[in-house]
Amino acid sequence: VMMNANKSVTAYFVATTITYTLTVSTSGSGSVAKSPSATSYSSGTVVTLTATAAAGYKFDHWTGAASGTTNPATVTMDASKTVTAYFIPITYTLTVSTSGSGSVSKSPSATTYASGTVVVLTATPASGYKFDHWTGGPTGGSMTTVTNNPVTVTMNANKTVTAYFLPTS
Repeated sequence: VMMNANKSVTAYFVATTITYTLTVSTSGSGSVAKSPSATSYSSGTVVTLTATAAAGYKFDHWTGAASGTTNPATVTMDASKTVTAYFIPITYTLTVSTSGSGSVSKSPSATTYASGTVVVLTATPASGYKFDHWTGGPTGGSMTTVTNNPVTVTMNANKTVTAYFLPTS
């Protein structure tokens, strides 16, 4: 501007929007919903992340720009960020005991099982004994008895099963 008289100058400023990307991944079986749902966000946007586990899994924790076990979690977009949601299989414990002389085999053989696993229990009496009945897990209650052998147990909760053996004489 050449100053050869009084002049008025006006500057016009245009706001620029800074955007950042949010990358979300999962480990295990599940999904994450973002609200608002987008791949890039204006600076200062608060994004809510909600983890939903698949059947047989549970949400365990977040890593990256979100941490801990709180679900849903929030992330404030002040930089490009990455978040991972971890899902783990739901497992249940199967406790087997005997009354009398005999043993029980489990197939598959383990102490904990993934949700939905079908376990076959086979009672084998000791010499001089016979298998009589099961209580507990095969029927879901502690007072109801089941006499078939082998028996199957579907692992949908922690279960305790007892095999009863009686003397043959």
